[in-house]
Amino acid sequence: MDLQTDSPLQSLLLLPVHLLVWLYSVILFLPWYVLSGAAQRKARVGAVKARSTTGCAQGPYRTVDSFQTLVREDFPGKDTLDKLFDRAVQLFGQADCLGIREVLKHENETQPSGKVFKKLILGEYSWLSYQEVESRVAHFGSGLAALGLEPRSTVAIFCETRAEWMIAAQACFRHNFPLVTFYASLGEEAVAFGLNETRVTHLITSMELLETKLKGMLPQIPGLEHVICVDQAKLSAEGYPPGLALRSMHAVEQLGAQPDNLSREVVKPEPSDLAVVMYTSGSTGRPKGVMIIHSNLIAGMTGQCDRIPGLGPKDTYIAYLPLAHVLELTAEISCVAYGCRIGYSSPQTLSDQVMNTSRVCPGGGADPCKVESSLKTCPLVDNICAFANSDQNYVISLVVPNQKSLTDLARRRGVEGSWEELCTHPDMEREVLKEIRQVATSIKLQRFEIPMKVHLSPEPWTPETGLVTDAFKLKRKELKNHYLHHIERMYGGK
Repeated sequence: MDLQTDSPLQSLLLLPVHLLVWLYSVILFLPWYVLSGAAQRKARVGAVKARSTTGCAQGPYRTVDSFQTLVREDFPGKDTLDKLFDRAVQLFGQADCLGIREVLKHENETQPSGKVFKKLILGEYSWLSYQEVESRVAHFGSGLAALGLEPRSTVAIFCETRAEWMIAAQACFRHNFPLVTFYASLGEEAVAFGLNETRVTHLITSMELLETKLKGMLPQIPGLEHVICVDQAKLSAEGYPPGLALRSMHAVEQLGAQPDNLSREVVKPEPSDLAVVMYTSGSTGRPKGVMIIHSNLIAGMTGQCDRIPGLGPKDTYIAYLPLAHVLELTAEISCVAYGCRIGYSSPQTLSDQVMNTSRVCPGGGADPCKVESSLKTCPLVDNICAFANSDQNYVISLVVPNQKSLTDLARRRGVEGSWEELCTHPDMEREVLKEIRQVATSIKLQRFEIPMKVHLSPEPWTPETGLVTDAFKLKRKELKNHYLHHIERMYGGK
C-alpha cells in the first residue's frame, strides 16, 4: 500500500508515537530540565568566560567575572590563612574535617611474575571534626611557642601527605611561623641544604623519614635544635647528635595544652607576612626555596575556588598528592574553608610499594626530570629520557650518545662498525650504563633514581623528528611510542 507523505492515514498511524513523545516531554524531560539546572548549564557552556586584556588574540586573558580587577579574597576580611580556618571552625564546628585510616597490617603479595608487592590492610575512616582539629591546632601551635619559637621564626616540615601535616601547617599559620616545606622524596643533601639556608631550628617529620633519611645528615645541620615526630612511636635519643631534642607531636600538643602556655598571647600574621617557603624538587640542581606570603595564597585559592562551583560540606576530597606542592596545599586549605572533608588513605602517599628481597622504592617514585638533568653531565650523553614505570621497581633510560665520546670509547675498547652498529653493540650499552651509574653515584642520586638499563639511539632528537619541542623539551608520549619495543625489552616484556 502506497502512502503519500502527508496523508491523513499516515498522520493517524503516527499519532500514538507523537502522543508518547509528548507524554515523555511533559512527565519526564521538562521537570528534569527545570530542576536539574540544565538550562543554566547550557547557558554557561555557551557564555564567554574570558577575554583578552589587550584586545589581541594572543592575550593575556582574564575571566569576565573579574575583568577589571583581579580577585583577592573569597570571603571579605579573611585575608590571612588563620582567619580562613577560624571562619571554617565557626561554621562547620561538629562536621567531619580530616579523616585517617589506620594501617592494620602489611601483607606481602607475590605476583605471577615473581615480584612481591607490599599490600596495606587499612581500617575504616576515623574522622576528626572541625572543632577537634581546632583543638589540636591550638595545642600544637602553643607547644611550638613554648619550645622557644618566636613569630616570623621558620619551622620546617619534611613529611608524607597526612592529617598531621595539615594540623601542623594550620598551627604555624596561626602563630605566624613561616612553614618551610620539602618533598618527602627529596634527597638528604637537598634537605640539609634547605634547612641550613632557612636557618631552621624546629623540624617536623615522620619516624620513617627520620630513620631512613634524616638521621645520617643531622650533624650537617648545626642550627637544628628540635625534631618533632608526627608518629606515636617511642623515641630514643641514641645515635642522634647531643643537644638535639626529640619529641613526638603528641608530646608537643600536651605541652601546649598546659594552661600557662595556652593562655599566652598569639601574635597573628598580616597579609604581607611570609606563609610558606616551598622548596622545589631540585630537578635542575640545588632545590630553590620559593617564598609565598599569606595574600598570595589567599588570592590564588580565591581564583581556584571560583572554578569549582558548588564546593561544600557534602563533598569529600581524597588527599594523595604531596602537600609540599602548592597545588595540593591550596586545594586542601580551600576544602577546609568550604566545609569539604578531607580523607587521607594512609601515612604513605602510595599504598603498594614494590619489593625484591629487600624493601626498595618503586620506579614510579623517581622524578624523571631530576634524573635527566643530573645525568646530562655525563660526557657520553648528549640527551637522555628516563622512564619510571610504576609497575616496575627500576628506572630505564633512552640515551642519545655524544658521537665523538662514544666513538673514542669504542676505539679504546676495540669495537668497530658504523655509528648505528656502535649504538646497538651490547658492549657499548654496558659501557655507557657503567659511566652513567658512576656519575649518578657521584652526585648522590637515590638508588631508585639510577637507571638499571639503557638503550642507545643513533638518531638525534630534533623538532623535525617530532620527539622534542621547538625549545628541545622532551615529548615523553612520542618518545615512548617511538621506542616502545626497546622499552618493553628493557622491562623484560620482549
